[in-house]
Amino acid sequence: MVETTRQVTLLRCNEAALVRRFTALQEAEKTLRRENGRLKSEFTEMEKAVTERLGYYRRFKETAAFKVNSLQKALADCVPRDDLDRLQRKLDELTEKYRDFLEKNNSLVHKAETLDTMEMELRQLRLDNETLKKALTVEKEKRHLLEATMEELSKRGVDTGVTEQSQVAMSKKLSMLEMKELNERERADHASQMYESQKLQLQQLDARNRELEEKFAELTTRVLEAQKTERELRDSLATCVTKEASDRDRQRISTLEEAELKLKQEVERLRELSDIALSQSKTFREQQVSQEKELTSLRQQLLDFQCQSDERAVIGRLHRHIVQLQLSETTALRKLEDAFAKSRRSEAQMLRLEQRVDERDETLSQHRLECRSRTKQLRETVSSLRSQFAGCVPLAKQERFTKTLLALQEDKL
Repeated sequence: MVETTRQVTLLRCNEAALVRRFTALQEAEKTLRRENGRLKSEFTEMEKAVTERLGYYRRFKETAAFKVNSLQKALADCVPRDDLDRLQRKLDELTEKYRDFLEKNNSLVHKAETLDTMEMELRQLRLDNETLKKALTVEKEKRHLLEATMEELSKRGVDTGVTEQSQVAMSKKLSMLEMKELNERERADHASQMYESQKLQLQQLDARNRELEEKFAELTTRVLEAQKTERELRDSLATCVTKEASDRDRQRISTLEEAELKLKQEVERLRELSDIALSQSKTFREQQVSQEKELTSLRQQLLDFQCQSDERAVIGRLHRHIVQLQLSETTALRKLEDAFAKSRRSEAQMLRLEQRVDERDETLSQHRLECRSRTKQLRETVSSLRSQFAGCVPLAKQERFTKTLLALQEDKL
C-alpha cells in the first residue's frame, strides 16, 4: 500500500512536471508557429512588394524609352539652331539682294525714261540745228546776192544819196544778219556741245544699261531656276498628303503608341498580380498541406493515445467533443455575423426605401400644391370669362342666326 501510494505520488509529481513541460513546449510551439506564420506572411508581402517594384521599374523603363523615342523623332523633324541661323542669314542676304535688285531696276527704269527724254531733246536739237543751218545758208545766199546787187548798183552809177541811204540800210541789214549769224553759230556750237555731252551720257547709259541687262539676265536665270525648282516641288507635293493630315496622322500614331504602351503596362501589371496571386495561392496550399499533415499526425497521436487506456479514451472523446463544440461555436458565430450583416443590409435597404417614400411624399405634396394652384387659377379664369360673356348668345345660336341672315340677304338679292 505504501509502495503504491509512493508510486502514485511519484507519478503525480512526474505528471505535474510533464504537464508543466508540455505547457512550456506548447507555448514555445505556439510562439514558433506565430513567428513562422509572421515570417511567411512577411516573406510573401516582401515578395509581392519586390515584384510590384520590379514591375513598376520595368514599366517606368518602357515609358522612359517611349518618351526618349518620341523626343528623338521630334528632334529628327527639327532643324539645328546653327542651321536655322545660317538659313536665316542666307534669307536675309537674299532679301537684301532682291531689294537692291528692285531698287536698281527702278533706277534703271528711271534712267531709261530720262534717256528717252534726252534722246527726244537731242533729236529736237538736231532738228533745230538743221533748221538753223538751212536758215544760215539762206542768209548767206541773201548776203551774197545783196553784195552782188550793191556791186552792180555801184557800177551802174546810181545816185549818191540813194546809194548812201541804201548802203546804210544794207549795212544795218548786214549787221543784223551778221548778229543773227553769230547767234545762230553760237546756238549751233551750244547744240553741238550739248549733242556731244548727250552722246557721251548716252554711251555711259548704254554701258550701264548693258551691265544692268547682264545682271538682269543673270537674275532672270536664277528666278527661272527657282520657279523650275518650285514647280518640281509642287509636282512632288501634289502626290503627297497635306501637312495638316500628316500632323494629324503623327499625332494619332503617337496617341496610339502611347495607348499601346499603357495597355502593355497594364497587361504586365496584371500578369505580375496574377504571378503574385499564384505564388500566394501556392504558398497557401503548401501551408494547408502542412497543416493537414500536422492535423493527420495529431489525429494519429490522439488515436494512439486513446488506445493506451480507457481513461485516455475518455479524454480523447472529450477532446473530440470539445473540438466539435468549438466548430459549432465557430459556425454559430459565422451565422451570427451573417445575420448581423443581413440585418445591416436590411436596415440600409429600409432606410433607402424610407428615403424614397419621403421623396415621393414630398413630390406628391408638391403636385397637390401645383394642382390646387392651377385649379384656383382655372376657377378664377372661368369666373372672369363668365362675368365677361354674361348675356351673350351661345355660339350655336349665333351660327344659326348668321346662316339665316345670309339666306335672307341672298333672297333679297
